[in-house]
Amino acid sequence: MNKHIRYGLTILLMTMGVGFLYKGYYGSNNETQIAPVFWHDTRYIHGSLYTLSTLYLINGNPIISSILILTDILFSILYRVITDQ
Repeated sequence: MNKHIRYGLTILLMTMGVGFLYKGYYGSNNETQIAPVFWHDTRYIHGSLYTLSTLYLINGNPIISSILILTDILFSILYRVITDQ
């Protein structure tokens, strides 16, 4: 993988991970985006997966990094189906 692409993806993933963790700690479940936010409790899971994905990408393992992002997507879909949101 091109080092400039990897660097850009690393910044993007870390920003998203830290953003999820920040909103998990400082945000509330009373927020409204398009509709009321129902996923507040899962922000820590998303933040952890994105941050962990960043660490794997920094250490030169893009396969594991991709698997973690895929896990996050599957978790989001499953969470939405299970909670009927």
